[in-house]
Amino acid sequence: MPHIARIVQRQVVGGQSVAATLEATQLKVVGNAAMQRGDCIQAIDAYTEALNINGSHISHTILSNRSAAHLLKGDGLSALEDADSVIALKPAWHKGYVRQAEALTALDQKQKALEAWTRALELEDSLMESPEFLQKFRELKRRVDGSKSGEQIPGSGDSDGAESSVRKQKI
Repeated sequence: MPHIARIVQRQVVGGQSVAATLEATQLKVVGNAAMQRGDCIQAIDAYTEALNINGSHISHTILSNRSAAHLLKGDGLSALEDADSVIALKPAWHKGYVRQAEALTALDQKQKALEAWTRALELEDSLMESPEFLQKFRELKRRVDGSKSGEQIPGSGDSDGAESSVRKQKI
């Protein structure tokens, strides 16, 4: 059996050994379970340990999850740093912008948060079907500009506003 372990250690996936990727994935699962319990400290620790092991193809998801854990802890700055790292690794992944928007909102940087939410929506149309997304977007939009008349908030029925312009950009 030790021979098989050495073979597994030598196998490489995306520049990482299979064993290292499995270990990082297991730590991610531990972090996810901690988040479900609301234990953001254990989650951050598990995600950080996973990132120290794994620097490859799943780093963006681990960073995204750690960003959420930092936000749950009340550390908007660390949440933003991780969200920015997610975007640097996977600029076309909408979740990085969602994490960035949530962190910026926590840091009271409303205009930048609105821009991040808009970018997330540009990358992922299905967010328009999420009541949670719509509520956050509407609330932030109101806070940024007081919901000026004539400006569309997604889901409000005005087809001349933000939702329409985002959809037009994708066509």
